[in-house]
Amino acid sequence: MPETVFKLLWDNLKVGREYKAVVQNKRADGKYYWVYSEYFPLYDDKRKMYGYRSKRYPVSKKIVEDVALIYKKLLDLERTKSPREAEMFLELKLHNDGFHDYKEFIEYLYETRFKGVTGFFRKLFGR
Repeated sequence: MPETVFKLLWDNLKVGREYKAVVQNKRADGKYYWVYSEYFPLYDDKRKMYGYRSKRYPVSKKIVEDVALIYKKLLDLERTKSPREAEMFLELKLHNDGFHDYKEFIEYLYETRFKGVTGFFRKLFGR
């Protein structure tokens, strides 16, 4: 996972904004899997933020392919240039593709490339 994506996630959560991302996680056996994740700040009864919560959903192979290309470029820039270079690349790419930010891009991918699957899982698992 690129540091750039995690930085965006935490920058948003710290100021109380929810966030969405496609995340590659590592299983106990060392293999990787991908999920679409929604992150939400948690508040107490006085509206003071005290933690975070996330929901994870399955993600299609097409979304993984789209995101993996961007993540590869971000990782290359983080290793060979700097995290700031990676951030600038992502901002410019998203802007050129017509998106305001990474969250909007991920929402678009999930809605257009995975439509109907979440409904299937909700019916299957009663959610």
